[in-house]
Amino acid sequence: MARDSQAALMALNRFGFGARGGASGDLFNAASDPRGFVKAELNRPNTVRLEVPGLQTTPVLAQAVFAFQDEQKAKREAAAKTASAAPDSAAQAADAKRQNPSLTSAASEMPGKMSAMETQDKGGANASMPSGEKSSEPMQPNAAKPPAQPLNVIQKTYRAEALARLQRAMISDCGFTERLVTFWSNHFCISANKGELAR
Repeated sequence: MARDSQAALMALNRFGFGARGGASGDLFNAASDPRGFVKAELNRPNTVRLEVPGLQTTPVLAQAVFAFQDEQKAKREAAAKTASAAPDSAAQAADAKRQNPSLTSAASEMPGKMSAMETQDKGGANASMPSGEKSSEPMQPNAAKPPAQPLNVIQKTYRAEALARLQRAMISDCGFTERLVTFWSNHFCISANKGELAR
């Protein structure tokens, strides 16, 4: 049987993720029967299923996620309780300050109010400037970024599964089943950015 490298290249590019060439031998193997090479990947058992040692099974992962969500809920409820207690004491302090004003407290509040008014004025002045002109005030350094929080169980799982899926796509012979997985994942799955815990 004659080898058709052009048809093999077309089959690998259209149905898979493209020919890897080199030592992988996918282009050479597909050249004898491009159609059969693509179909053969569908008949292999467990070609799509990810059974990587580091990944958790669905029931174990579900229990971990539910435990994490319960922990987050308990933290939110505790924070809400402390927040509801704090405004009462802050309101009492504000009432006491209003009833018994002193010169030092008024003087300490004044710079904060003045800087707020200056920023408002500068914002208005900058807004009225033509777009070609630049403000003469010096640029402020970037605000310090908050420290990075450790990854939660959902983020760790998402990264591990995405990495396993990418590795599987890279080492697959044809890539047809992986391309189908990508298509249906895009069709049925919700973006990880929409889930607050995964972001």
